[in-house]
Amino acid sequence: MVDSRSYAFRSAVAGLSIILSSGHTLAQPAVPVEVAAVVSGGTWERGAESGSFRVVIVNSGWEHVWSRLYIEWVLLPESRDQKVIAQLEPTLPFAQREHVLSAKILPRKSGRTEVLVNASSNMEIGSKPKQVVLRLGVPGRVEVVHSGAR
Repeated sequence: MVDSRSYAFRSAVAGLSIILSSGHTLAQPAVPVEVAAVVSGGTWERGAESGSFRVVIVNSGWEHVWSRLYIEWVLLPESRDQKVIAQLEPTLPFAQREHVLSAKILPRKSGRTEVLVNASSNMEIGSKPKQVVLRLGVPGRVEVVHSGAR
C-alpha cells in the first residue's frame, strides 16, 4: 500500500528535478538585498490623481550599517501596473549615515498620513534612540512635525 503523502512528496521532488535539469531556474527576487523594509499605507489626492504612500528603507555599510529613507507616491492603478509618480529622500533632523532606521505609517483621523521614523545610532554606544514624525502630503511634499528622543 502506498502512502498518499509519500507519493505526493516523491512526485514533487521528481517534478522539481525535471525543472532544474531542463535548464530552467527558479525566479530570483526583484527586491535588492539592500532594501531592509517597505511599508505601504495611507492615501493622497491631487486633482484627478490619487494613490497611496510607500516608505522604503535601504541599508548601507558593512561594519557600521546605516539607513536611508525614501517616501514614494504610488498612483492608484487602473490596471495591475503600479506607477511611482514621485520619490523623495527627506532630510531628517539628525546626522545622516549614523543611524539605522525603522518606520511605521500612521493614518490619522484627520485624513492625513504620518510616518513615525525611529533612529538608532550606530556610532554612539548607549545613546537614546531618536524619533521623528513626518507628515505626508501631495506628491513630493513632506513636513517634519515632531522630532526628539524616545
